[in-house]
Formats: sequence, structure tokens, C-alpha cells
Amino acid sequence: MTEESCCAIPLSPELVALIRRDDTIKIVATVDERGVPHAVRKGSLTVDEAGKMLFVELIESSRTGRNLLRGLWFEKSCSILVLGPDDEAYEIEGTPLKVHISGPVYQHAYVQYKLRYPGSDPAAVWVIRPDRVVDQSWSMRMAEEHQRHPQFLHLDRLVNDPIPLVGRWLQSLLHDRARADLTSPDR
Repeated sequence: MTEESCCAIPLSPELVALIRRDDTIKIVATVDERGVPHAVRKGSLTVDEAGKMLFVELIESSRTGRNLLRGLWFEKSCSILVLGPDDEAYEIEGTPLKVHISGPVYQHAYVQYKLRYPGSDPAAVWVIRPDRVVDQSWSMRMAEEHQRHPQFLHLDRLVNDPIPLVGRWLQSLLHDRARADLTSPDR
């Protein structure tokens, strides 16, 4: 896999800005060789000018690092969850492209991290290619579900009037059923 294969998809300017915000929560999820998921917050996650996602790994032998290395070798993907302060939520599926343990990218991240967190000892900088973005916000997910499955309604929504005639019919049906259950000779 070469860095030229970046980027499978461009990230929107709004999403890039959200990722670069300090108050955005960013979680990287990976899977180990047995299929066991591992998710960890990565506040250092950012997007470079080419649209690749980068984050600093602080622990030399981390599970995230091991899982991403396996992903790099075997072209396995990872998932990045981006949660904004205003209920924005995006899942970015990505492929590990490279890990920097020396050189200018690593050196720049190392210096920035040491200035911000004195006593930290960055181990590596991971580079992830974004392959797919899914808006996971509640409003978007509800709209998609309603579009795909308009027949999936919880019974209380029918009773509470999305369609007045059906609501009244269902209410009377439930009322009659409850009355029949109470007057049943089996009780």
C-alpha cells in the first residue's frame, strides 16, 4: 500500500474542521487477530493537508498499534468515531497506510506533543486513509431508518396520532382487548 493511494474519499471541509477541534472526541477502533474489538480515545487525531488522518501513539506496545500494524500488513480496516460538541457524530472507516517512527512527520508531532504534554514520550504517528464516511447523528440515522423502513413504528407512536384514523382504531382495539381480558371467564 502506498501513500499515493490516499485518499479513497475526500473528507468534507466541515468534517475536517470538526476533527481538528480540541473539544471533539475522537475514538479509534481496531480488531485483533481473534476478532476482538479494541477502541480508545485519540485526542491527537487530525487531518493533514492531503486529507489523510494522523494521530500520535504514545505507547510503544499498545493494542491499537499492534492491531493497526496487522491492518497495514493485511490491508484490514479500522474505524474512527468523531463526536462533536453539538451532537455531530461520524464514523470514518479507514485503512492504515503508514506508521512514522522517525523523519519529519514524526519529529514535528513529537515536538508539538512534548510542548503540549511535557513528560509524554510519543512512540509513533499513524497515517490512516479515509475510505468511507457515515453520518451517525441521531437525526440522520432516524431519517435513514424511516426512509428504509417506514413500516417500523413502535405501537405507542401509532396510538399517539401520526395518522389520526389509525391511532383511534388502534386505541379502540387495545381498549376492547383489555376489557375482554378483564372480563374473560379464565380470570
